[in-house]
Amino acid sequence: MEKQVLIVENGAKPASDIRDWVFRNPVVPVFVGNGIEALLWLGKGNIPDLIFAEVEMGLMPGIQFVQYLKASGFFNEIPIIAFGNPQKHEGLAAMMQAGANDYLVRPVTEKEIAACVDKYLSLNLVAKK
Repeated sequence: MEKQVLIVENGAKPASDIRDWVFRNPVVPVFVGNGIEALLWLGKGNIPDLIFAEVEMGLMPGIQFVQYLKASGFFNEIPIIAFGNPQKHEGLAAMMQAGANDYLVRPVTEKEIAACVDKYLSLNLVAKK
């Protein structure tokens, strides 16, 4: 069964690194443009297997989104991978302190994404590359 991955990124169009990775792998991607859209989607009963959350997002900072999920009691078990640009390193650290399980620093390779996702979804993606 394919795993569902929620990608919460600043803006409606995801950056090419994560977008390209999800379309080449056995996951079902769901793209949303900010934390509020993600919470609305989750509030409709959708439970992804994994969440990618960007540090810098409009309407709701990535750290606030992670804090909300981890405090919820319902969504707190979903693994969250924070991601951002190197100049946002402090934001990535803050997201880890808020409860993100891992982080990726852009630009990121498909192999790095696969290795990180494999830790939480056990899809053996890295071995296939």
